[in-house]
Amino acid sequence: MDRSSIYRQQVRRKHEQIMKRMPAKWRRMAKSLLSMQLNSKGYVLVKGLFTRWERRCLRVYQTTLPVEDMKPVNFSDERLVGRYQQQFYQSNIGSTCPVAVLEDFLTAIRMCLPNQEYIKGSFLISIPPCNPQPLHADDDALYRASQNTKVPWQHVSFSIIVALEETGNLKEKNNPTHIIMENRQSPIRLKPGDVILIRGDQRHAGSGYHRLNRRLFISVGSKEFKNEGETTGGLDENYVVVPVTRSPNRRTTSRRTTST
Repeated sequence: MDRSSIYRQQVRRKHEQIMKRMPAKWRRMAKSLLSMQLNSKGYVLVKGLFTRWERRCLRVYQTTLPVEDMKPVNFSDERLVGRYQQQFYQSNIGSTCPVAVLEDFLTAIRMCLPNQEYIKGSFLISIPPCNPQPLHADDDALYRASQNTKVPWQHVSFSIIVALEETGNLKEKNNPTHIIMENRQSPIRLKPGDVILIRGDQRHAGSGYHRLNRRLFISVGSKEFKNEGETTGGLDENYVVVPVTRSPNRRTTSRRTTST
């Protein structure tokens, strides 16, 4: 038996142990991660993992978070208009999640990826007009390292995106919300409840948005590669979002100001 076959057998044994303890709801995600590991995939899509009620609970939870925690997202020192990130969870400081399905989801991630101990949870918020992202990898350090050598699975970082609502403009059926993957001809469309898992070194780009959209974003890192964004996907700590009070007959909007 060659080394590759031995490795695959070892991986499957560990996966079987995980599946015995994994709640039924999250087993499809665990199987998808196994596929990524065995087939060296850069990403995998899990369809319909979150129900309509669970998505609604997460959207309501997002509205309770402090608006000043919304930070614009930068890409290589370029601020993209309309893209914000609102962090609510960080594993290494003892954060907790008040939404049961979210806590269960994070627990399932820790079970699937026991060696990746750095987990951050955020909401990605796009306010139109929101342009498409440039092609990028979420973990610059992992991307550079993987160009020269094969990084062990236990050191790999990940980004996990959960689509919470219908994205894009419903009137433009030929322009759905999607994620473009490097070396893939067609874009990947995310429907509400879908989850996409992306390796930190997989180059990709999110689409633009024609109306307000919120997604759940989980960043998973190891001791070697913490998936902190660095030059791509970093947060601009010098900006805050300040709510503007409007009359009851008008919608509440937000404006950006520079913190002093």
